[in-house]
Amino acid sequence: MFGNTVCILEKNLSRENLITVGTGFLINCNSDNTYVITTKHMITKENPGYINISLATDDEPQLVYKIPLKNDNENNLTNHETSDICSIRIDKNIVPIIEKHKKTQVILDEKILCNKWEYGEIIDSYSIGFSAGSLNPIIRQGPTFIPFIKKEPEWIASMMDFPGDSGSPVYETKNNTIIGMRSAKDGTKGIAWIVPAYRIKEVLKQP
Repeated sequence: MFGNTVCILEKNLSRENLITVGTGFLINCNSDNTYVITTKHMITKENPGYINISLATDDEPQLVYKIPLKNDNENNLTNHETSDICSIRIDKNIVPIIEKHKKTQVILDEKILCNKWEYGEIIDSYSIGFSAGSLNPIIRQGPTFIPFIKKEPEWIASMMDFPGDSGSPVYETKNNTIIGMRSAKDGTKGIAWIVPAYRIKEVLKQP
C-alpha cells in the first residue's frame, strides 16, 4: 500500500527511539540509477554526511539503511537550482537489499511521475508521509490546485501539514501517479505546498 515511500531518520540513531525527521520516496531512472527524492531544506538542515532511511512497512521489523552523501568526484547529491528538491543516488549494492525486505514494490519507475495536467485544474490527491516522531506512514487526502499561471514553481493542496510531511509523494487519486512532492513554507497552516513532478524530473536529468 505504501509504495515507494521511505522515512528519513535522525542521524543519532537509537534502536529504542528512532525519530523521523522527514519523508522521501524511491525512483528508478532509466533502469540504471535509483534515487531517494526528498526536500532540499531537510537535507541541508540535517547537515550532509549521510542519511538514514527506513521502509514504510507495517509487516516487517524496522530496517534502517545508511545512505552516505558523497561530496567529491563521486557526488551522489543533487539539489534543484530553484525548487525545494534534492535527489540522492543510492549505491547499486544497496538496492537489492532494500527490495529483498519489502513485499510490495518499493522502487518505482520514473514514468510514475505525472506530466499530464491542465493549468487551473483541481486534482483529487493524497500524500503518504511521516509526521515528525512517527514511524507509521500517514495518508492525507485533499484536492491539489494547479494555478492558471504557467511555470508557477509550487502548487497548493488542501491538506493538513505537520513537521515531517516534507518530501511526501503526492498521488493523483484516480490513477495513482505522482503529481508532485510536499514542500514547506513558514507561517502556513492547513495547506500543503506541492513541488510539481516535472521539476522532480529535472533533477533526475542532471548528472
